[in-house]
Amino acid sequence: MEALSRKFATPVQGLTVRLLATSTLQGILTHQRKNLPRWSWVASYVIVLRAIASRNGVNPDTLGTLDEWKAAYDDASRQLRGLPPDAAGAEAEEDVAAVREARRARTRPARLPVAAGDRPRGRPGRDEALDALTRRFGTAGWWHPDYQDVVTPWVESYLELEQAARVIWCYEPQFVPGLLQTPAYARAVIAHEYGTSPETQIRRRVELRTRRQQRLWGPNPPRLWAILDETVLRRDHGGPETMRAQLDHLLEVSCRPNVRIQVMPLARGGYAAAGGPITALRFAAAELPDVIYLEHLGSADYLIDPEEKVCFGQVLDRLKIEAATPEQSRDMLRRLRTEH
Repeated sequence: MEALSRKFATPVQGLTVRLLATSTLQGILTHQRKNLPRWSWVASYVIVLRAIASRNGVNPDTLGTLDEWKAAYDDASRQLRGLPPDAAGAEAEEDVAAVREARRARTRPARLPVAAGDRPRGRPGRDEALDALTRRFGTAGWWHPDYQDVVTPWVESYLELEQAARVIWCYEPQFVPGLLQTPAYARAVIAHEYGTSPETQIRRRVELRTRRQQRLWGPNPPRLWAILDETVLRRDHGGPETMRAQLDHLLEVSCRPNVRIQVMPLARGGYAAAGGPITALRFAAAELPDVIYLEHLGSADYLIDPEEKVCFGQVLDRLKIEAATPEQSRDMLRRLRTEH
């Protein structure tokens, strides 16, 4: 990016593109620098990033317009000063209060457990901040008592964080993301995974997944950016009718302002993510770190430390560029619907 930033000799939208030195870029993207960078630097980064997207045949608006980035930057700046952003209102005030509470709190056990025998990752202070945030939103244990017996231990913290997140990015190589599943599709997936469970437990697992989705469609919803491998949409879960209904649902929700869906075409060949699913969660208070959630068979990892998170953040950024645009993805959804 440093070399490309040197080539902008004329201003873009009235802004002079700054030199994006590699050392500065690395320090900011890995959270080694604590202060919010100047808007001129962020704007330069966005301009260069959009130029890279255009060169690769990707609609740069899929990365967000400069105005959208400026609005997000202004919100973050206000929150760092302890002021609520215009878009988040009272909710952001609670976020800031949660951070301050965590700073005052004495050492408490980390609230990011993973599978039994594993040690939670991340710095205790940041774990406390996330714990304070979930308590402030009243999300801790929200599934009790109705669904307590169907929530696996390593998923508990994720359910709390998901309810508090303002932005959710996810990459799924095998299933439609849980937040976007229809009840019939969810039942087919859950029944396959928990086929030996009693019918009542399968039903409650489906209900829990559906209940998680309520915040996505309610007031002041989080933004969801989902990237799905094309095989997800071709794999038949529940039969043709269920798959057609699921594809119809994805087409419908992809038009909502807070949802962006991209499909990674099979024709693209190899691409950035070669492993399992990746989920990144961001919170309204800029002082809170993003959390990377990696779910495995029988366990999960929660990454908070910047050095642990950086490669996954880079993978998600590359996937956004490499995948089909939202418009192209909707065309793919329509075409795949006719094939089921």
